[in-house]
Amino acid sequence: MRQINANIIHYLLLIIFTLCGLSVWDVGIQVSKFSNYRKTVNENVARYGGLTPTAMEKINSNSKTYADNRFSIVSNELGVKKKYGEIINYQIKQEYEIKILINKKVTRYTDCSVTSEVR
Repeated sequence: MRQINANIIHYLLLIIFTLCGLSVWDVGIQVSKFSNYRKTVNENVARYGGLTPTAMEKINSNSKTYADNRFSIVSNELGVKKKYGEIINYQIKQEYEIKILINKKVTRYTDCSVTSEVR
């Protein structure tokens, strides 16, 4: 009887650790996608001198294609073209779901900035 209880506890712990591992893996994928998206945003914003319509079109296309529209840009500087060397401030709004264990939708805002490279 004790051996059966020990086996049950052993399997329950194995299942719990597996679920925790999958949760960490899922969050890691979300962080990786965020990092790639931020890099793309920085490149486009710097290249086009701000959150111009052309830059936003490319950024939104990237979000739609690679991240299922889970990312968006929040800024007071939308549509404003900056001179060379000026700083563009913006936030990335990220929405994702933690599906394993807690099944919760999370919204996160991250402050970002990049320097305009348009001469």
